[in-house]
Amino acid sequence: MSAAVPRLLPRLALLTALGCSSLPTVGRDAAADARDAATCDAAICEGRCVDLARDAAHCGACGSACGDGVSCVRGVCSRRVVQLAAELSFVCARVDDGSVWCWGDNAYGQCGDGSLEAARPRPGRVPGLSATAVAAGWSQACALVSGGSVRCWGDNRDRAVADDARPVVRAPEAVAFPGPATALNVGYGVCALLDDASVWCRPAFGGQPALPYRRWTDRVVAMDGGWGHVCALLDDGAVGCGGRRGFGQFGDGDTELAGMDYVPGPVRPAGLPRAAQVVSNPEGGCARTADGALWCWGKTYLRSTTEVTWSPARVEGLGPVREVWSLGHGYMVRRSDGSLLAWGLNPAGGVGDGTTAHRFGAVRPVALDAIAGDIVSVAGGVEFACALLRDGTVRCWGSNVAGQLGVGTLSSRSLTPVAPRW
Repeated sequence: MSAAVPRLLPRLALLTALGCSSLPTVGRDAAADARDAATCDAAICEGRCVDLARDAAHCGACGSACGDGVSCVRGVCSRRVVQLAAELSFVCARVDDGSVWCWGDNAYGQCGDGSLEAARPRPGRVPGLSATAVAAGWSQACALVSGGSVRCWGDNRDRAVADDARPVVRAPEAVAFPGPATALNVGYGVCALLDDASVWCRPAFGGQPALPYRRWTDRVVAMDGGWGHVCALLDDGAVGCGGRRGFGQFGDGDTELAGMDYVPGPVRPAGLPRAAQVVSNPEGGCARTADGALWCWGKTYLRSTTEVTWSPARVEGLGPVREVWSLGHGYMVRRSDGSLLAWGLNPAGGVGDGTTAHRFGAVRPVALDAIAGDIVSVAGGVEFACALLRDGTVRCWGSNVAGQLGVGTLSSRSLTPVAPRW
């Protein structure tokens, strides 16, 4: 044996240990495959035992492969979503790598991919963004990026996004505020909560260039808005609202000024206890107190489609509430025992109870029972909603006429939750 052979032996041993060999391996692999198939208690795909819940090449079914950068999570191809935002008929999701993906109605470019296709039925990436937060409005969306700057895109007919006459801003564009922002709300134009605890808004009405930003309150810790108003939660638990007040959105009991007039605010909802959370729907609002009570005003959808509650009224029969989310024309709450209740307009099943009957009182959303315990947050539009689950996947239900369920097709609705197709 030559001197070169001993030097090669350690290398061959290492390659063998790593499963590498220059010898034919077809027979060994086939035998291993046969043993795997004989002992497999999962699925056999292409002769191999496959975990359909985690295998990106066979996710949920043999041959169902996930795309690049997409993981297989519990049998669903998905990116790891950390935040959802929805409004009207579209959804935007922020992923754990900072990218933003949107789907649904895109008539005014609200999906942010540069196109004006009427509908985008699958998630598409908004280019050039690494976001720390995302917000969706009537037909615009905005993202908060590193350093507190704001980027917006979509409908600009009221010049809420840009100071020029473009009806559509097709790609994310800087919107200046007088300081770094920490949170966003889109609906009553574009509102930003700045790092000095003040709120500045660019109102979505008037159509005049260079609209002034309106600083209308301070000491704010959170905010939420609807189709023309925004309500802010202050650090002492007080709530103040501003904007348009056509349907009792301020909850101040004033029915004399019930038109679409603008009030800069802050206007305090009359008799509202100190709150721990404030949530708005398009034409009203709700506040959760620290003891779990829920108070709502404006259009609450608890008795009819049209009734207005001009001052906050406590919602009875819910038990202690831990969290509340807007469903567009309705609400969903998680109670302290972890169960869910929901109510509101329901023509396409957005309440989540598996029916299309309006629910003017709280019901259990039985269609969500399989995912109820895993829901982290809910983002609702009009007649549909999406839930973010603990594993970072998303499920949507309700109307799909604009592709807002993200499943790749347009259809009337889904009464059960479905996963967007990434």
